[in-house]
Amino acid sequence: MSLSIETKLAILQQTEYEWSRYIRWFQANKNSSLVVKPKKWTFKLQLLRVMAPVLSLRFSLLLLEIPKKIIIWAYVLVATIKLRYLQKRGLKVIAIAGSYGKTSTKYIAHHVLSGSRKILMTPENINTPIGIARLILSKLNSSHEVFLAELGEYYPGDIAGLVHFLSPDYKILTPVGYAHMERFGSEENLKKALTELVTTEANKGKHFVYGKDYGENSVTDVQVSRAGTEFSYNERSFFIPLYGKHNAVNTLPALWLAQEFGIDLNMVAQKLSSVAFIPHRLEPTLLEHNILLLDNGYNANPASSVETLSVVKELEASQKIIFTPGYIELGDIQEHENEKLGKRIAQIADVCVVIIGVNTQAIVKGLKTGGLEEDQIILAKGEQEGMEQIKNMVKPSAIILFENSVPELYK
Repeated sequence: MSLSIETKLAILQQTEYEWSRYIRWFQANKNSSLVVKPKKWTFKLQLLRVMAPVLSLRFSLLLLEIPKKIIIWAYVLVATIKLRYLQKRGLKVIAIAGSYGKTSTKYIAHHVLSGSRKILMTPENINTPIGIARLILSKLNSSHEVFLAELGEYYPGDIAGLVHFLSPDYKILTPVGYAHMERFGSEENLKKALTELVTTEANKGKHFVYGKDYGENSVTDVQVSRAGTEFSYNERSFFIPLYGKHNAVNTLPALWLAQEFGIDLNMVAQKLSSVAFIPHRLEPTLLEHNILLLDNGYNANPASSVETLSVVKELEASQKIIFTPGYIELGDIQEHENEKLGKRIAQIADVCVVIIGVNTQAIVKGLKTGGLEEDQIILAKGEQEGMEQIKNMVKPSAIILFENSVPELYK
């Protein structure tokens, strides 16, 4: 049975239209019966659906790249002109980059600053030149005092390009880890690409860098409960509804920015106590029988998982169940890191539901090495199927963690 054009296009969309990644997937799955629907029928995807049967998918994609690059260039040019005009009138630009923690840092900073400044933030996963340019052109106006942008990276030079585009006044570099290692080839290349935030236009803008200006040792007296996290910073106590020491650390850039903007610390503490949960980043849902479901389904990596699992370990519960498909895009170290993940989970979980995919064998090996028995390991095709399998074994006051979620490309 051959794959449908809709399935091919859905996978191409998941690879972000990188032909080399798509063709590797296609060679491994061309005879499968997999059916996948695109997450969104964009204009580009609709054009490919019309063109591909006539010109071939590869040639159609190449043809579309030419107008795409022209359109992006035009959008960024016009957005740059508008942005520079607003910056001359007093607009402050904040840029955040890093392997992980940047979205949480962004949301927390936005919440703190929004109490005293009119601020526009890049929403959700908008972190590319075209996405940011569209936002500037459609939403940013002269009433805004601050523009807060998260920067995405896929290849060396991406961050540098965004820094030239945005010319930020404040630059925040969150932790650098193993995310997207497959694309960058080595940890050294990844670090070099991410630190472009502070090495590009070095004399422009103030820096706040993880490991240099702030980090785990900056917060003390950390206490995590189902209510949230209490911690101390500079001999002052704070509370956030978010879970974990890492989220306490994620508040520090917001505290730094508040100081830079001259915002009263009492107001900052009050704002931090009402920070909203961040979607798919240890986002809690309370189920029946006091069962706490933690959704950490967005882009887990080895370093961030250590923090997430430490939260689950610290929280009191009658039972701890962890769902995971493992890590992706780690290149040569992927198998090793997923085996380590299994070992870590085995030290914490009573049950682990492994979402079947490219990492299944490595995770299961780690779980067994770590001490979990066969009947404590469940294999499922997805979270929904896994929930069905465990529904009769979940105890009242249990914790269920969804650690990462991956597209069909990796299943």
